[in-house]
Amino acid sequence: NLAARSLSGGHTRTIGLIAPLLHFEIDHIEKICRETDYGLIVVGIRNDPDAQAEAMMAIRQRGVEGILLGRPVAGCDLIPMLQSAGFPLTISHYAPTIYPTVDTFHIDLESGARILTDHLTGMGHRRIAAVMTSNPKHIAAAARHKGWSSGLEAVGVTPDPSWIIDLNLTTAESY
Repeated sequence: NLAARSLSGGHTRTIGLIAPLLHFEIDHIEKICRETDYGLIVVGIRNDPDAQAEAMMAIRQRGVEGILLGRPVAGCDLIPMLQSAGFPLTISHYAPTIYPTVDTFHIDLESGARILTDHLTGMGHRRIAAVMTSNPKHIAAAARHKGWSSGLEAVGVTPDPSWIIDLNLTTAESY
């Protein structure tokens, strides 16, 4: 009984996940929480102050012991709010240099795009298209672009902007 344990031990063994969208990683996070006897509370938000304030209230009311913040967009106001509230915080898919005092984890999309491009150039291909968004707030797209272009440049190919198929998506649409 989690409620009884939290009263007697002072810990809820609950982690909050605040994510702008619900995506496939939640299944994996939930599995890890279940295997380690933690609960998981998922709060979906948009990048607007009202939704962020509601997320903060929901998390506080449930007494979570830590927060995973999933895929914030650049300049997300929620990060300083969570830091000032004293929550232990880890951010997924974020550059560690933006908030150097916050723990981060991410998929190395730049290396992934580079490995893919290296594979294709290793097979002799030189005109390799990239399908991505050009939204400047989309950190993942910038990393993919860097991996793609560096892979082409490594074999002496100058990336041609016409090879980029721009999805022209908002940050929310790109997930």
